[in-house]
This record gives sequence, structure tokens and C-alpha cells, in this order.
Amino acid sequence: MAVEAAEDYLVNLRPRYRAADGPDLWLTERGSRLQPREIEDRLGLDPGS
Repeated sequence: MAVEAAEDYLVNLRPRYRAADGPDLWLTERGSRLQPREIEDRLGLDPGS
């Protein structure tokens, strides 16, 4: 399921961002790069665990 979700993002969503031709994989709504902490927050991960 995770592979399919990542593929869907890369094929259908990421190209809509203005910075989609850049090297960054995960982008914010404004097209800038997500920082590791932001990714952890969005996925509900606790880096201290």
C-alpha cells in the first residue's frame, strides 16, 4: 500500500507543484522542500522513540 501511495503522489500530485522539476521528493503546498521534522510531524512519528 505504501508503494502505491508513493507512486500516486509522484505521478499525479507532485507534478502539480511549481518546483516539481527539482530534486526534492516531498514538497510543501507552496513548493518548497519539507524538512525532516515536518515529515515526522505529518506522519505522526516521534524521533525520540
